[in-house]
Amino acid sequence: MTSDSARALLAGLVDYAGLFPPAALPMDEAVAEYARWRRSPEAFMLGRFVAPAARLVELGRAADVRLPEPGTGEPWRLSGLLGGDTHGDAALVEAFNDSHAGRAVVDAVELKAASPAEADEALAALPPGLTAFVEVPLDENLDGLLATLKRRGARAKIRTGGVVPEAIPGPGDVARFIAACATAGVPWKATA
Repeated sequence: MTSDSARALLAGLVDYAGLFPPAALPMDEAVAEYARWRRSPEAFMLGRFVAPAARLVELGRAADVRLPEPGTGEPWRLSGLLGGDTHGDAALVEAFNDSHAGRAVVDAVELKAASPAEADEALAALPPGLTAFVEVPLDENLDGLLATLKRRGARAKIRTGGVVPEAIPGPGDVARFIAACATAGVPWKATA
């Protein structure tokens, strides 16, 4: 039994990234696994299904029989990973949302930016209403990037791992990121 306070604290905390290592599942299997978790007792902790914007059509086909019909259940929430063509990927997100209205929605996007100017340009290309998470480098641009994210209403993202040791930042870098986000008033998320 989970207390109401624990449910409030943990609600939507863990996004599902089954398409990526270490699971690296094929789309059909990742969709089936996400659907299974949505029916589990721990479903309250489940956040968005994370998928590259370039694979949203494939995701829509794989999930079609599992998505709720409009008005019969909560739509699946998705996070679209944007690549180098922010405008093109944003168009893919809009097309997915139009074709899956009431059944699934990309309500968040994730992108990378190495400088405040790059973040500003990418965020300007996004349609309104999306929550944007910008993966930032842990270097001297951090404070400037966070100021841009704050001004644009975006959120920060830190990479805390990967398939190579170099992808894992030191504890001091993670602490500096968290402290800088708190000082700047910018919400954040962590990804492996």
